[in-house]
Amino acid sequence: MKINRLLLLAFCHLLGLTVACSSVSAATVDLMNGITAKDADSKSIDDTFINSQAELYLKLYKDSFTTSNNENLLISPFSVSVALSMTLNGASGETKTEMEQFLGGININVLNAYQNSFLKRHNNEYLKNANSVWFRDSEHLTVNQPFLQTNADTYGAGIFKAPFDNSTVKDINAWVKKNTDGQIEELIDTIDPYTVMFLLNAVSFEAEWAEKYENKPLNSIFHSASGKNQTAKMMISDESTYLSSDKATGFIKRYKGGKYSFAALLPNEGISIADYINGLDAESLMNTLNNAKGESVKVYMPKFSFNCNTDMTVLLKTKIPLAFDQEKADFSALGKSDRGNIHIGEVAHKTSITVDIDGTKAAAVTKVEMTDKMSIMPQKEVVLNRPFVFMIIDNTTKLPIFIGNLMSVK
Repeated sequence: MKINRLLLLAFCHLLGLTVACSSVSAATVDLMNGITAKDADSKSIDDTFINSQAELYLKLYKDSFTTSNNENLLISPFSVSVALSMTLNGASGETKTEMEQFLGGININVLNAYQNSFLKRHNNEYLKNANSVWFRDSEHLTVNQPFLQTNADTYGAGIFKAPFDNSTVKDINAWVKKNTDGQIEELIDTIDPYTVMFLLNAVSFEAEWAEKYENKPLNSIFHSASGKNQTAKMMISDESTYLSSDKATGFIKRYKGGKYSFAALLPNEGISIADYINGLDAESLMNTLNNAKGESVKVYMPKFSFNCNTDMTVLLKTKIPLAFDQEKADFSALGKSDRGNIHIGEVAHKTSITVDIDGTKAAAVTKVEMTDKMSIMPQKEVVLNRPFVFMIIDNTTKLPIFIGNLMSVK
């Protein structure tokens, strides 16, 4: 126990950190326990950030829709943006340039300052967010202290060194459950032996309606995308904010506290939901929301609740291919592994939502999984089932000390 403590103190001294008692398992070291992150640069939210994130958020949504197989879909592009921004702090060279462009075309230092301000704005009694970095305790992996420090300071990220065994699976899932208020209980079930790091963002939202629905939902019919008619519990209300565009109408309903609202857009008759979503662009969507009209509108909205798992790996590979390239990815600012080049292996996203007469509960978690796994080349095959030549060679000169051939095994 004394030796482990000394090793821990030595490691943390190298990182410029101190340690205290930890709430994670004994095998996992919470390197931020008892430490207050330094103040990071914060930049006021302006049109540059808003417009860049609107483009990114809609892009993530539309791309997720294309792979949703006509099923319920929910993503938190905010969560994905934050998780990828944390990852960007470990990128260098062309990988960094590519990721910066995808995340809004903003320099990483400026983006960090924007995200720091945005995260603070969205950490309140209704919406909470949390970030963490988990890296493998391995002799093969070296993690750069500036990368950890930036994510701790800017994103308030917890920093954990762990063995990446079953105890780490439990610790990560416990972190996810805690930071999504129990709405998402499990993110991972195993850890690949080549996974070297997880960067996680969790978001939890819970708010009551400013004006609650009466507990008298109306039995009605919901026409599903598959063409089937389904029984639905329709909540009825009179709202005062109307949305309209050339392709859809909708409404905005406020939550208690005035910080957040629920918005809905219904495609006009004759326009399929797929055509509507595929035709959306960030400018028109933001214009619709910004130009909401103060008009009375009768709303019928079904109660609903569902969970959603979205694998963003495939769609992100087409957007930031270098970050996923096992040979070309440059995450040298993150650290290095002597087993292979560190790159993004997977980006997974899980969400949950419940909308009822009282309000809304929603949660999201985004996982960026870093790996040093290199693809195994396809194996050639040799089947000695017919006559063949054989040799015993000198390994230095490769000269055949013996040479022969086998014609029969009789």
